Amino acid sequence: MNLYEVGVYNKYVRDAVRQGNDLPFGMSSKWEEVYLFEYLAENEDGAKKKAEFEFSPTLGYVVDGIIKISIG
Repeated sequence: MNLYEVGVYNKYVRDAVRQGNDLPFGMSSKWEEVYLFEYLAENEDGAKKKAEFEFSPTLGYVVDGIIKISIG
């Protein structure tokens, strides 16, 4: 297994903040920024799938970059 760092932000929050609109209900403005999470996976695709399972694209989350940080 390899360790990957995956960047995630929320496109609905980002759009609302940048246009000066109300945030989606229950969302923090922090999600305008890219946050980094670490996932163990066989490859980049596996890391992306894990991130998208935790942060669903249907809720506006976007994977914004994947970097391998260690090889297992």
